[in-house]
Amino acid sequence: MVRTIADKHISERERKRLRTGSLNGHRQGVREGILEGKREGEARGCEFGARDANQQTLSLLLTQWFATVPDAVQQRVQQANDPQLDAWLQRVIGATCLEDVFAEP
Repeated sequence: MVRTIADKHISERERKRLRTGSLNGHRQGVREGILEGKREGEARGCEFGARDANQQTLSLLLTQWFATVPDAVQQRVQQANDPQLDAWLQRVIGATCLEDVFAEP
């Protein structure tokens, strides 16, 4: 180990305290990082869960209203983002055909 001039003036007790403080700081940082990761994961899980529920609801409504739904339409529903799903869910109630649901306003 290379010792500097400053090291010569630091007692072994102080070095130990510095190492312990450094280790405690590292542990605290890891704990905080894990907690933040969990919070972000939960938020993303809720977001994906809501999207999945909207996709399933729209697919069910389309099948109930129009009996047969082409695979291309089902795929479009599965690839849709939240705003698209919300718009389609609102339109499906009064729609008389699939085009009414997916037509751009």
